[in-house]
Amino acid sequence: MAGVIDWMTSQVWCQTIPRLSSEHLIRFFEWIFLDIYPDDRIVLVMDNARSHHAKAMKAFLSLFEHRVMVIWLPPYSPDMNLIERFWKHLKQRVTANRLFADVPAMVRAIHTEIVHQNCLDYPFRFSFSNN
Repeated sequence: MAGVIDWMTSQVWCQTIPRLSSEHLIRFFEWIFLDIYPDDRIVLVMDNARSHHAKAMKAFLSLFEHRVMVIWLPPYSPDMNLIERFWKHLKQRVTANRLFADVPAMVRAIHTEIVHQNCLDYPFRFSFSNN
């Protein structure tokens, strides 16, 4: 899965992607930049995954440099990456110590939890705010 978390609202946006590659991430970020936040200025915090530093990804990000500022995390700093913290929370809530009939069942469970995550009254909602 590819995902981003809006640290102000704790809203999670994600998509299932076939594999972690610059090609699939570019499609994901097109969706984020053009459909989810079409007019907003964005601060995008990224780790140092190889696909994030690919020439195609850097060329793509340059198309949006007028409204997307990329901040690169230091190497080997997953605790600083908010989406990594959310993935850990998601794993604990959905997949840890559970056996699924098949991969599509697991993916459905993950998507269901993400829908719940984006509801303000969900009791197990992962949040970065003090509220």
